[in-house]
Amino acid sequence: MKKILTRKALLMALCGMLTTFAASAQGWIADATGQRLYAVNDSLKFGSLFVGIGTNVPSAQLHTTGTVRFTGITQNNTFSRLLVQDTSGRLFWRDAASVGSGSGWLLTGNAGTNPATNFLGTRDTARLVFRTNNTEKATILSNGYVGIGVSQAARLLHVHNASTADNNALFSGRAPSAYFSLSPTLPGSQPSYPSPIARIGLATGLADFVTSGQAGDFVIHNITSGGSLIFGVGVDPTGSNGLERARLDASGNFGINTFSPSAKLHVNGNVRFENLPSGSGRILVIDDNGFIYRSSTSAQRSTETAGAGEDVAALQQEVNALKQTLAEVQAQLAAIKSGSLQVAANTSGESYVLGNAPNPFNGSTTIKYAYPRSAAKAYLTVSDLNGKQIRRYDLKANNSNSVTLTLDGVNAGTYIYSLEVDGRIVESKKMVYTK
Repeated sequence: MKKILTRKALLMALCGMLTTFAASAQGWIADATGQRLYAVNDSLKFGSLFVGIGTNVPSAQLHTTGTVRFTGITQNNTFSRLLVQDTSGRLFWRDAASVGSGSGWLLTGNAGTNPATNFLGTRDTARLVFRTNNTEKATILSNGYVGIGVSQAARLLHVHNASTADNNALFSGRAPSAYFSLSPTLPGSQPSYPSPIARIGLATGLADFVTSGQAGDFVIHNITSGGSLIFGVGVDPTGSNGLERARLDASGNFGINTFSPSAKLHVNGNVRFENLPSGSGRILVIDDNGFIYRSSTSAQRSTETAGAGEDVAALQQEVNALKQTLAEVQAQLAAIKSGSLQVAANTSGESYVLGNAPNPFNGSTTIKYAYPRSAAKAYLTVSDLNGKQIRRYDLKANNSNSVTLTLDGVNAGTYIYSLEVDGRIVESKKMVYTK
């Protein structure tokens, strides 16, 4: 019993000495558990002692292995220091400006960056997202596709407006010339106009667009040597390719429904004009290749009135053909009189028939004929007025008494058809092809 009291007395004396030596407080008070000490006043101080909380071997004046909490700290934005921690857990002061020299990006910008090592982005296949008001507005995919208004861009630049009220895209600039340029050529040491290249936009007379452009002109320009501007509407039967409807080639020829225009305006198909003014001038004529020329004959305004169901143009065409036929008949009569055109006479008393209908015609005509079946050979020939034969039919191989004639590929005019029996012409007639 006496030994125990002696130990307690020594312990109390030691605590008193520590309190007097190392603190200016009046003393310590332990809680009921004996795990916490409370200072009698607010000026409890320790000299060079290391205090450990949660550890028996403190390595600093204050060493804790648990959480730390501060309350009642005053906020001051003018201080330029930060409290930082190293890998061993020690706390240090650090200037706030020096923190930006690390791998982080500052809101006010960064200095001394190296494009080879510093970047804003991801290090995996995840896409880079840009948000405003915590809502995604743009993204960059790992394949380089950029989407604006769409999270999964389908092309190199994919712009989508989810609003149904406005789908407009605005491109503006202070210069009077503004354009979009399209070229598959890689950038770098390229000539001024790499090929192929195309542009669309507003132009002036600047040489980098078109020299003839004026301020405010809207220009579509294919700068590619030998290239064309193609206009398309619709898709092919597979639904995967567009259909070309018109083309402006490098020589300035414009073609509609043709891939190779051969004139300044080349139309493959019908043409319609409405509300043309009437007047006098030159007649336009068309050759066999479809080229239009100005005739040397002046067109006179017609004062004739067509009857019911009549077409003045068609009637005039027939009149012209009949005039030409009359002139040719007169020429043939003169040739017969001079002996240059021989027609064999029918001395055998046998009957020969030859005629065609309709005449004049513009599509096909039917030529009816009759000759003695005892003939060994019989032919129907068609020739122009110069004597050039353009059709020949073997009538012995034909079981009927008529031939349907078409004159595709020849010019409109007067032609002679003849019945040839056993080597001699027994009948000849004229017909007018109006085409």
